[in-house]
Amino acid sequence: MEQSIVGNLLVAAPALDGTLFQRSVCLLLHHDQENVIGVVLNRPLFGGVSLPQGNSPALLVKQSLHLGGPNAGPVFALHNCADLAELETGTGLYMASSRQHMQRLLADASLPCRLIVGHVQWSIKDLQSQLSSDLWRVLPATPEAVFEPDDLMWSDLARKSAALHFAHLVGAKHIPSHPALN
Repeated sequence: MEQSIVGNLLVAAPALDGTLFQRSVCLLLHHDQENVIGVVLNRPLFGGVSLPQGNSPALLVKQSLHLGGPNAGPVFALHNCADLAELETGTGLYMASSRQHMQRLLADASLPCRLIVGHVQWSIKDLQSQLSSDLWRVLPATPEAVFEPDDLMWSDLARKSAALHFAHLVGAKHIPSHPALN
């Protein structure tokens, strides 16, 4: 991959049905010479969890914890508050894993926040092959897309990516959001 695709979303194509990535939306977080790392956004595990924090008392969380992928990793919050950013992951999207930042994010219900544990990792070659085989559609990540409800995220983004793909195929410069506007 010649240019980084960090900060983009991968939207699973129907060809991935029956696999771990069926109807998945992944946010790409890291890209280097050998690997790409991302997290699945729309796989809630359960709500009401207690997150251990070293020697400190555990954080009690009311919202769902999401499975970011099959590879182990720490729990982190994906959010849109620059003041609590430990890492920027795309335009207006940030990560936090420190106790102080997690407490502030979880205490303020007005701050969109997605708790994630685990991640996905591809070799550059594997992801290039999957993209060439149209197993994934690439969309820019936006806070609106990342914080969409789990049950709507894949269908809404799959529809959007299909419209953009069709527009590219036919050379259209603009596809209206609603077919009646054609």
